[in-house]
Amino acid sequence: MSGATPRETPGASELDRELDTLRAENRRLRRTGEVLTDRVEHGSASEDSASFHFDQKAQLEKLVEDRTRDLIVAKARAEAHATEIEHAREVIGVRSSRT
Repeated sequence: MSGATPRETPGASELDRELDTLRAENRRLRRTGEVLTDRVEHGSASEDSASFHFDQKAQLEKLVEDRTRDLIVAKARAEAHATEIEHAREVIGVRSSRT
């Protein structure tokens, strides 16, 4: 053995440049993989998809239906209370402000 290191052999600088290039590319690809994984895990990749918008629309429709049902029930209760109040006023002989 001559004691030569791999960097001292002919063409070693070319191999070093290629190794550096491959390492840089590897870092870029790993970072790309991390970003894509993050998007999948946190849902941001699906936000632009048609299925995301379809699901959002379905959720909003259900919310509107639920709120509408709640309002109808609340209105019925309010009307029932108003009727009870009107009846109580008639019983005690107080004139209604509604007439």
